[in-house]
Amino acid sequence: MENGKAIFNVNEIISKALIGKDVLNQKEIDKIMLELDGTPNKNNLGGNSMIGVSIACAKAAAKVIGQEVYQYLQTLAEIKPSRKAPYLFMNLLEGGKHAGSALAFQEYLIVSDTENISEAVGIGIKIQDTLRKIISRDLGEESLVLGDEGGFALKIADVRKPLVFLTEAIRQNNLQDKVRLALDAAASSFYEPVRASGDGIYKIGGKDISKKELMDLYESLIDEFNLFSIEDPFNEEDFESFRELKEKNRNSLIVGDDLTVSNKTLL
Repeated sequence: MENGKAIFNVNEIISKALIGKDVLNQKEIDKIMLELDGTPNKNNLGGNSMIGVSIACAKAAAKVIGQEVYQYLQTLAEIKPSRKAPYLFMNLLEGGKHAGSALAFQEYLIVSDTENISEAVGIGIKIQDTLRKIISRDLGEESLVLGDEGGFALKIADVRKPLVFLTEAIRQNNLQDKVRLALDAAASSFYEPVRASGDGIYKIGGKDISKKELMDLYESLIDEFNLFSIEDPFNEEDFESFRELKEKNRNSLIVGDDLTVSNKTLL
């Protein structure tokens, strides 16, 4: 939903329904908003409005009981912790709609396997500093602009090159055993439907490629760079291709964001 409308809904509609409710009762808070919206896709109040309020309430509740937010959410979901710290996905290079460039994939991320959050953040800072030098060396100072989420917005079209840059930055810091790479392709943003054939095309690097060619591209990138995960690798309605990519690549996570759009029925 458009930001202005979402803000209005929070201030004028959602707030009036939630003021006075127990912030520690997350299920009731979410239920009230879902009933207030009354649609399967959160079209009336907006998913960004409702999720924003839900997260704000969870953060407030965690502070009240003296926990980190992720610990509080683990308790709510009755999830037994399997790690000492959650994985941090750090978006260091940007393309797509976040950068306004010819680079099709939206986010290039690093994922650190660490014992604590502070160590992961420190690793991210080291790699970002090294990355700055690599980009300046290979693409020039003018390429050190930032995208919507704080990563470097590269004015290139080659979707492989950012992974090369990140790999070099990791190697220069001797962090090969600590850090893996991940992608958020956001493929719906460079997908175009073709009604005649039923299958659409994907626009990457100034070329039109098929779903099969995109599948092959992902597999080659997974093999070459040992990718930890790929988010939204295909058009958001192409459930079958998500499944196929996962079947072929058991050691990488295939993540759906646009695929489910906060819709529990799709989940």
